[in-house]
Amino acid sequence: MRRLCRGIVAAASLCWGLAAAQVLEPEPDQEQVIRPRVERPEVTVPAINVDDFEVGIAFGLLSIEQFDSNLIAGLRFSYHVTADAFIELGVAASTVSDERYRRFGLPIFADQEEALLRYDVSVAYAFLPGEVFVSENRALRSSFFAIGGIGVTEFADEEQFTFNVGLGVRVLPAEDFIVRVELRNYLFESDLLGRNELTHNLELAGALSYLF
Repeated sequence: MRRLCRGIVAAASLCWGLAAAQVLEPEPDQEQVIRPRVERPEVTVPAINVDDFEVGIAFGLLSIEQFDSNLIAGLRFSYHVTADAFIELGVAASTVSDERYRRFGLPIFADQEEALLRYDVSVAYAFLPGEVFVSENRALRSSFFAIGGIGVTEFADEEQFTFNVGLGVRVLPAEDFIVRVELRNYLFESDLLGRNELTHNLELAGALSYLF
């Protein structure tokens, strides 16, 4: 009888040990059934080459203070000192009309329109670089820029020393081309109306340039 009891106790102890071992044994890691797969499209971003030259044409609208606004066209030649800074030489031509004064019998010029010619040298610096996405797989590099410089404005048989300051945005549709839109203020003194004063002459222009 004692042997039977001892056998039962030993069997119970063995079963309890096996059960405890199964409880304490860690479960194997479960393999993840669904694995997310994210495909990222390749984006091509054109870059500005450092130490490149740039030549371009510009068209816009020039508003001469105390006179009317007229179309203006010009040529620009730039040297990129760095990817963000460049020096620019510019020449532009437009006309100035005194039609508003002739309506009251007060002509300012010998003819109704006078040719305007402007030369300037400016320094610009780009900031806030970014990208403009034109399609799912293509982005165009863009940035804002500040520009300022000095020059000479010729019209009505006068040559006026001129300052210019402005802001603009540039976009690279291709590695060798730059599209710019900018607003500049050209400041020079004028006494055409009998009083010498500093005039503010706004120009809104767009330009297309080629890098080489």
